[in-house]
Amino acid sequence: MSETSCPRCRNPIDDEDALLCHFCGVSLNRTSASLLGKIRGAGGKWVWIVIVAIVAAAMLASMF
Repeated sequence: MSETSCPRCRNPIDDEDALLCHFCGVSLNRTSASLLGKIRGAGGKWVWIVIVAIVAAAMLASMF
């Protein structure tokens, strides 16, 4: 099990799934293990571009 330390308060964090420090609440700069978390970690703007494109395509398809 890997132990990391908080970048702000320097306390050790034993939980591998923690996204925030248990002591001070600062972000540990980790992405979520879920699919959406991995996509957002790779590039958050692409998620929004794909969502907007799907909505626009659905609206065009419903007009015809």
